[in-house]
Amino acid sequence: MNKPLLALLIISISANVLYLYTQDEPIPQHTDSTQVLLSEGKNVYLTVKDLTKNEDRKLNVQSQPGEVVELLVRPATDFEKENMVTLDQMLEGIIGHKNSAVTNNSQAKLSTSDTQQQSWLRYSWQNPLHPELVKLRKREKLDSVIASGKSEIEKFFLLLTWTRAQWETGSPNPYPAWNANTILSMIRSGKTSGFCGQYSHVLTQSLQSLGYYARYVGLKNHFALEVYWNEGRKWISLDPLYSCVLMRKDTYLNTHEAYELIHQGRQSEISLFNTKTKTGISGEERDKILKHYSDYNIILKADHLSSRKSGLYFVENAWQHSVVFIDKQLPKKEFLGKTPILTNHLNDLYFPTNNVSVDLIAQNQEQITLELSSHYQLKEIQLSINGSPFQKVPAQVTLKNPNAIKKIRTRGITYQSILGPVSTYRFNH
Repeated sequence: MNKPLLALLIISISANVLYLYTQDEPIPQHTDSTQVLLSEGKNVYLTVKDLTKNEDRKLNVQSQPGEVVELLVRPATDFEKENMVTLDQMLEGIIGHKNSAVTNNSQAKLSTSDTQQQSWLRYSWQNPLHPELVKLRKREKLDSVIASGKSEIEKFFLLLTWTRAQWETGSPNPYPAWNANTILSMIRSGKTSGFCGQYSHVLTQSLQSLGYYARYVGLKNHFALEVYWNEGRKWISLDPLYSCVLMRKDTYLNTHEAYELIHQGRQSEISLFNTKTKTGISGEERDKILKHYSDYNIILKADHLSSRKSGLYFVENAWQHSVVFIDKQLPKKEFLGKTPILTNHLNDLYFPTNNVSVDLIAQNQEQITLELSSHYQLKEIQLSINGSPFQKVPAQVTLKNPNAIKKIRTRGITYQSILGPVSTYRFNH
């Protein structure tokens, strides 16, 4: 008796298509196909029964927020019979070996509510050990600049104020390369001057030299930046031309949050704080600054030191590496004939850095094994169990007496000794 073959034909998410095999000829249509459409946030289990062993195998397919997933299951073609992986191989690669204790639904599961998804977009970050950043940090004595800061926010404020104090605004002519060392040297020698763009390059690369993730933001007739605030678990906006940060009550805002408040008619809820004078910005000056935040795009490329092309080249070709959030304001925006990258997933723009994720890879009544990983380069991973002090652990750790574990927390430490954000996971026994 021939065993029936089933193939997962297509799993399509938005406009992206993932094929589980490769072929040149069109796939024929089959009348005995089964099609399932999963709406946003829904999931389905595919269950295959091995009648010879009386075992069930399950594969979970879930649509993420903002996605609609189409799943089509049909008999395999002759090409697929020769080229595709077996169901056992596919399932084993996704959910582990069929005899793994993790598949026992009666045992513990991990849940978390405070970790954000990573972005699907490809950001280019500058290595803090790039020779130009090492030179910048040493030449400008940046460690001394932030020495009095007791928190990340205070260090950001000190760098923001220091950057604005380096020169008085003027026209960048000739336009300097996007290199903080070059900008400072040319302006100090009187060869050029600088405005919002040059302030942003100096501050962004100063932050990068100290190990922080910072990126450029294009605004309406303006240029600023965002930095990831590890202690607050969020990206926040820094505007070096005006030496200011944006706030709503006691919360520091990122660019999108300010943009949303403006277009919701809640601009009055935004306050501007000048880090030099340590006072609020009001009146016409405040209105002028907030007009810039009525439009924005996030720039994916933050590693301009790795390119020999001039800064003006990136200004002229900004659409190639700029991301715009899709909302009801999109039809009103002008892209000057060249459409940038578009996304309707906010986590493509706002996501954690230096965070540590946890996967439960094996468990039984006596112990559990966790795998800790990060998308970022970390010197050390730390773990806290049930509120205990954080301790350094390897990437894979086995814990005994799992029933006593209610909560674990993770965090990472970068090679520049920056503490990443804390992620909290709870065990559901």
